[in-house]
Amino acid sequence: MKHRGQALSGTMLILLGCTHHGSHLATEDMLFIYSVRATAQTMSIAATYSHFRAEAAPTFADGVAALDDDDSIAVEFRGNTIALVEMEQPDGSTSYNADLDVTAPIVAGESIMFDLERERYTSSTVTSDMAPSLVVYRLPASISRAEDIVLTWTPVTDDSVAWSILPSDCFPEQGDLAVTPGRGTTTIPGNTVEAADPSRTCNATLSLQRSRASYRHGAFPSGLTEMLVIADVDFTSTP
Repeated sequence: MKHRGQALSGTMLILLGCTHHGSHLATEDMLFIYSVRATAQTMSIAATYSHFRAEAAPTFADGVAALDDDDSIAVEFRGNTIALVEMEQPDGSTSYNADLDVTAPIVAGESIMFDLERERYTSSTVTSDMAPSLVVYRLPASISRAEDIVLTWTPVTDDSVAWSILPSDCFPEQGDLAVTPGRGTTTIPGNTVEAADPSRTCNATLSLQRSRASYRHGAFPSGLTEMLVIADVDFTSTP
């Protein structure tokens, strides 16, 4: 991948990392997790690496590894390239991150490429098909919690889809992961959504989330790209 100086259209969140000497692991001894989380307007990207142990199931239990100082990780999306920035997490682990604007919905057939370039070890490129954005058919402006909520969306794919009501002063955290892949509709039965005060009328946000996993791993022995696209719908929730 070339032209590392080219930036994606949109705003990247500038994050300051720390100086380190890396884990000095060969690519063939590393496990990766690449994460993509997209809303209608933004996309958050993260990369994390760990020591892969062939004698056991892939795990991050042995600790997260930092890249060496002469390594670089970048993503290519819609013909543009952006470098991920090193971040030290509160637990002492290391991740590589970038935030960018999404100027148009993600459609079926689009892909994202993670390009790890290494001076002393094998470089690796991993390309994964993106999960397309959700288009949710319009909900009524006001919905009683005693009524069924019928959710319908497009496009229909074989990906898992989940719903949740975003937590607020009205609602505790709640949701349901049991939406059958390959379907474009589900019904939330009446009295499923619970309010902290059942007598209240309040604003609510229903979040629909499509998730996809890709196990393409390039030169790595194993790895996972996790993709999540999110569509939020606001409505008034009544008793």
